Amino acid sequence: MIFTTLGAAVVITGFQTDDKPVENVCVLGLAIDSDEVSPDLARRLDRALEYKAEHPDIPFIVTGGNSEDPYYSEAGYMQRYLIEHGFDTTTGPLILESNAKTTVENFQNVSKIVDKKEPLGIISSDVHMFRATHIAKKQGYTSIVRLPAHSLPITYCENVMWEVVCAFPQILSGEIAL
Repeated sequence: MIFTTLGAAVVITGFQTDDKPVENVCVLGLAIDSDEVSPDLARRLDRALEYKAEHPDIPFIVTGGNSEDPYYSEAGYMQRYLIEHGFDTTTGPLILESNAKTTVENFQNVSKIVDKKEPLGIISSDVHMFRATHIAKKQGYTSIVRLPAHSLPITYCENVMWEVVCAFPQILSGEIAL
């Protein structure tokens, strides 16, 4: 019963897009397994490009690290992808946070860049939005604006189940605020 409820929460949260102004946008990374971004990470970045086109002056933060060299971190790959696909850094900055290795660390490190009380747009995969927003709330972010990127249909169910498996122990440990 609890896993079904949690799965439903993951799905429902992933369909909720907020239409509120933001001060900054945080694009959450996804593990880099090769020399290019995965299709799911590309969807997050394409969502960032869409939002940037509508809100050109807003600062964007790309976050995620898999190595000590920022260029080869998730954030480094994300920066390269965004710039190669037309992200205009002259209107609003593109900030790299290349040390975080988990979603919890993403928000801990981003809090050194932004004010937790200001509206923060979060771009992540739709299936990850439940966990991401609740982790941010637990860390004291008071105004979260969900900007989900739609997952690939072929991996959607698998990714929902993965998020449920990840969220359950985080709820029990208190890393997620419900």
